[in-house]
Amino acid sequence: MAVCRRCGIEFISLSWLNPFSAQKGRCKNCEKATQQALIGFRETFLHLSSVGIFTPQEMQHLKEKAAYDHIALDEALEFIRKDALSLLERVFDAIIAQGPLTDQLEGYFRQLQLMLSVSDTEAHYLLRQIMFLNIYRGKFPIVSQMQMQDIRLGPNETCYLLTSAQYHKVNKTSTKLIPGRLVATNKKLRFLSETGGIEIFWNSVMSIKKQTKTIKKKYGSSELPVLVSGIYLELNKRTGSGFYSVSDPEMAVAIIDTLVRIAKGQILRVDTDNGSSNHRQLQQHVNSLESESERGRKQSEEAGKELLREPVKTHVAELGVVKE
Repeated sequence: MAVCRRCGIEFISLSWLNPFSAQKGRCKNCEKATQQALIGFRETFLHLSSVGIFTPQEMQHLKEKAAYDHIALDEALEFIRKDALSLLERVFDAIIAQGPLTDQLEGYFRQLQLMLSVSDTEAHYLLRQIMFLNIYRGKFPIVSQMQMQDIRLGPNETCYLLTSAQYHKVNKTSTKLIPGRLVATNKKLRFLSETGGIEIFWNSVMSIKKQTKTIKKKYGSSELPVLVSGIYLELNKRTGSGFYSVSDPEMAVAIIDTLVRIAKGQILRVDTDNGSSNHRQLQQHVNSLESESERGRKQSEEAGKELLREPVKTHVAELGVVKE
């Protein structure tokens, strides 16, 4: 015996007038009503989010509408998933257009993602861009001790990048590929391999850029050209200079470039609270995301607030580029 989860009618046998859908768990009439309610839910969401800001009060309005129309909130949010992603994109664009990223603005973005039930996988591209913005302001992801395995660091040394790499060592007549690992810390860059290691202090790095290179790779008895991605390090010495193939060149460039700038004093601390009216308006909506219990634990006038949801352990150094 099947029971419609919306109207509660029991279906002993199949009815051609009002058939029951086992997949949806609803009868035909309720399925039609649900689809109409979902369309109305979407229209309401588009109206509420049209200005590019979405508050807990507006979310509560959506919850009440879903309950009134007898639709599950999870199903309703799944129905507007593409629209929710579009809103997150607009919020991200507004954040980067109004000045430096702050913990508070990142917290607003992540709480909005949580409210709309958008998974990290679905928002992967936007979260990756936020990670880059954090790196360029000196907020680095920290590599855990478990990942470090046999690598030993010096006192007060923290690892921000650990990745497999191949160093393309150029000789007079050939290029030798040396497999190893790139390790970037607050002190220096290391290339570790079975044949030995290279230590590169940040002040010796002249430039770093993302690059692709064609190499010849053997397939059986044949050699075919293969395009590989990586980074090109220009140093003030020959040892260690050259091309390193890595799986994520964009991430490697961001971390290494920022560490070089810090070491060379090209980046200084700045006030991350932008004074523009648009920025203040967005910050006001950010403030509204905090619950009353959270506000009671914090100073109401304090500008910097803790992130509402922090996905990874990070080390923070607020930064700004020195203008020449």
